[in-house]
Amino acid sequence: MNAPPTRAPQDPRARAAMEQVPLDMVPPKPVITLENIFDPETDYEKWMMRLIWTDRERGQKVREEWIAGLPYFDGPADNSDILPPGAPPPNVPLHWLRVPIHFTPLPDPRYTRSVYIAKNYFTFTRIEPAQELFARIYGGSRPRRILDFGTGLGTSAMALARLFPQAEVIGIDLAPHFVRFARKWAERERIPNVTFYLQHAGETVFADDSFDIVNESYVLHEMPQPEAAKIVHEMRRVLRPGGRASWVDVIYDDTEEERQARVQRARGPEPFLGEYMKLNVEQTVRASGFINVSKLRDPNWDCMVITAVKL
Repeated sequence: MNAPPTRAPQDPRARAAMEQVPLDMVPPKPVITLENIFDPETDYEKWMMRLIWTDRERGQKVREEWIAGLPYFDGPADNSDILPPGAPPPNVPLHWLRVPIHFTPLPDPRYTRSVYIAKNYFTFTRIEPAQELFARIYGGSRPRRILDFGTGLGTSAMALARLFPQAEVIGIDLAPHFVRFARKWAERERIPNVTFYLQHAGETVFADDSFDIVNESYVLHEMPQPEAAKIVHEMRRVLRPGGRASWVDVIYDDTEEERQARVQRARGPEPFLGEYMKLNVEQTVRASGFINVSKLRDPNWDCMVITAVKL
């Protein structure tokens, strides 16, 4: 019988599936190309993910070797293919280039497959449950324009686009390979009303008061506190008066002891989580001038959701 992982994904479906993967039998390593990069997770990848959760040090070595053999999801050096029309290249903060997140520096254009298969382990990386969550948050709304900050591979932006097919949805991210991957994924999913651009979420080129809904999902905990605060202020700037905003992110626990315990559990893959706990998203949102600020916990998600309105 396989021993259960020493750690396991929060998603119960993923946790149960992971416990069925034997660690003592290494499946053949697949060849991932740009042609099959959207294929279902392979047995080798399932084995690797369980190894990462069970023996982090050994698992990360295996993962680094695997990522080194993945295809480059790349494009023109000037990224002209993914910039908003007429926009200059975004400024790139130093922390983003220097501090590995989840053990892998984000600028690595081979990283997309690794994030894509994570949708089998984390609720927020799948379009369907994200759409259900946004329906609870924004049910009854009739937005015309939506901006998704730090969209990653585009899951949250695509969920919003499916929920509001009449709206123009834009997802932005600082990783060029994520933006290109998101465009291809949305095309495969046949979601025509979503567009993805390369942008710094704290310094976008979009006009004041130009969106009806703005959202970030699991972005603010991945950066230094001042950068996270900039994004909150930028979300308010581009949101129209009366527009609604949402932050879906790591739980801010009730006590300092609980917060520090969460930081310790995430040491390594989440290098900025300690700064995030000092940020206090809810207080930052209020201080930025939002009104009707509320916070909820979803038992099906390992997250908190903060919502607010721009006066």
